Amino acid sequence: MTEVTVYRYGHRPMRDKRVTTHVALTARAFGASGMTVDTSDEQLEESVKKVVDEFGGNFSIKTGVSLDRFLRNSKGIPIIHLTMYGIPLNQSQEKLDELVSKNEKIIVFVGAEKVPGRVYGTSTLNISVTSQPISEISALAMLLDRMHHGKDLSEHIEGRLKIIPMERGKKVEVIPSRYQCMEILREKNAEPDIIEKSVALYEKAKIIASSLNCNMAFVSACALLYPLFSRGGIEVLEGVPESITKSLIRILELEQGKLMDSLSLEEKIIIDSMSNNSDVDQKDEDMDVHFKDLM
Repeated sequence: MTEVTVYRYGHRPMRDKRVTTHVALTARAFGASGMTVDTSDEQLEESVKKVVDEFGGNFSIKTGVSLDRFLRNSKGIPIIHLTMYGIPLNQSQEKLDELVSKNEKIIVFVGAEKVPGRVYGTSTLNISVTSQPISEISALAMLLDRMHHGKDLSEHIEGRLKIIPMERGKKVEVIPSRYQCMEILREKNAEPDIIEKSVALYEKAKIIASSLNCNMAFVSACALLYPLFSRGGIEVLEGVPESITKSLIRILELEQGKLMDSLSLEEKIIIDSMSNNSDVDQKDEDMDVHFKDLM
């Protein structure tokens, strides 16, 4: 899948903080890998990073990159400029599809104020969602959705917080943090050796998971709590999502030799971390091949 990043031009921290934040959240939700902003804004970076930490994904944000620096750094990468003066999106779909199919990276340029004329000349495509004034947030969402042909909406980004879809009401699954998992172990009067095993398993699992497309928060919680289950503490733990409890039970059953129909990537990582092959210092080719088999 083509890697898409967004460049935000003309950001004014005091005036555009909320709008630019929403541009970043829209970019993340619709499949972009990151956003660069021309004006330095630490508060904006912190706001977006907090969302990524809570809801997951690998979306990154960097501020303080001037237009000149951006243009120098993006040489050779196609730029799609969103502007109401461009060619309508409906008339640009064929060119858009061709651009996506032929390039590994694409930049979407989103302005907050008047954009210099050279950007129009530098851009590979100047595209308008409509030839009318429109919010850059909605325009970006429509463009990214057209670029991915709706696949972005079917992709599930997993993090510490997970919204459980409901026709009515609100339900959020919250994966306990590392600190909260340690508190759970202490509340259950886990012996020092159990806590030591938890931390060791956590460190091994974290190394494996960092190179794979998985829910790091989920892996971390399972790794830290698993030794508590392995001593016979199979129960629903307060503050722990049911999905984690079920995963820990499946891992324990597999360890006891029971037949398992399927395991999630996160569960495979925990099992692999318990084996002798997952020693932190081991870097042989067999290990690399084994990790790829988990993907």
